[in-house]
Amino acid sequence: MASQSVTTPRSVPSGRDLASRGVAAILFAIVAVALGRGVAGALLGVPDGFDPLSWPSLVGVATLAGVCGSVAFTVLARTTARPERWFVRVAVAVLVLSFVPLAVVGPTIPGATTELLAVLGAMHVAVAVGVTVPLVRTPAPSTEVETASSGD
Repeated sequence: MASQSVTTPRSVPSGRDLASRGVAAILFAIVAVALGRGVAGALLGVPDGFDPLSWPSLVGVATLAGVCGSVAFTVLARTTARPERWFVRVAVAVLVLSFVPLAVVGPTIPGATTELLAVLGAMHVAVAVGVTVPLVRTPAPSTEVETASSGD
């Protein structure tokens, strides 16, 4: 009996690969907001009472975004043929939707200035990029399935 190797058309990342991508997404998002907060603090001086740019808020939201992004990517990786492409579409849609509360509610936050709201908008983009890049990196190699063929 000879065996032949057949490559499946769909590459499904392993659980370990998905977990490592998820951890990287969370860490990248936290680093992105930390850098953004550092630059904003140095250039604008962030008021102490401005909660949206407080360290606990930034780290908490970045972590939540990384976890939600990881779950969404895992679902797409298990259910679609092109999870990277679909995830980018979902991430862009979520990013665009994230600007709605920023534009509607943002100006009502005590201490909010146009500059601080612009920083918050930049943080949304930084988190989106920080989560998306590690999740959609080069797909895992295709899974090879060994099949036995009847020898004639």
